[in-house]
Amino acid sequence: MAICVIQSFADLAPGLVLAPERYDPRRRVNATRADTAGMIGDFFALRRETISATSDFKQPIIVLDTSDALEGVIHGNKPQVPVATLGSNKKLLCPGDVIISRLRPYLRQVGFLDAGLFTSDSPPQFVASTEFFVLRHLGEGSGAFLVPLLMTTTVQAALAAAQEGGHHPRFGEETLLKLPVPMELWRKRKELALAFENAVSTLRKAEQSLLNLRLTVEPMLRKP
Repeated sequence: MAICVIQSFADLAPGLVLAPERYDPRRRVNATRADTAGMIGDFFALRRETISATSDFKQPIIVLDTSDALEGVIHGNKPQVPVATLGSNKKLLCPGDVIISRLRPYLRQVGFLDAGLFTSDSPPQFVASTEFFVLRHLGEGSGAFLVPLLMTTTVQAALAAAQEGGHHPRFGEETLLKLPVPMELWRKRKELALAFENAVSTLRKAEQSLLNLRLTVEPMLRKP
């Protein structure tokens, strides 16, 4: 079914964008002011620091591609590699960052840099594809409460409707930063963040158990 939107000249996006998809009402998540604590951009900052193969960065890195983040969790026990091997710029990540791919939002490629990724004596430096938006909590406490919100059907549908471009459609940072944070979520943010991090911690323990099983079986295949 066709969607018709009447947009006044004064309300066109900065740069007087005329692309019809920019004004798709499905990209808006409706919420009243009373039900909203603010927008994501009020509580999180986008981080854009990058490194490249020529950067003066001595520490080995772990590179996260969009397929390494799924349903709020960073997957893939990837090896560390020298910075010099990078084929393109990558975004620097810190513990506690929330990352979300601007490509194919229906795949729920959202991840949280949880404490379980940094337990070794020499914690790795994670970097991510520039297709990720990197969100860092501005306030005290964990920003993990944001992850379940980003994975909701409502938010995912809004991000899907906000994609622009022909070959590799992406949603823009403005759409992400203007998503409303429900007041109830904000009030329960500490409780929800703790529950989320505990769930991920349980998952990390299961991953380690599976790895230990593989390492137990590995010697059984060695030649005499």
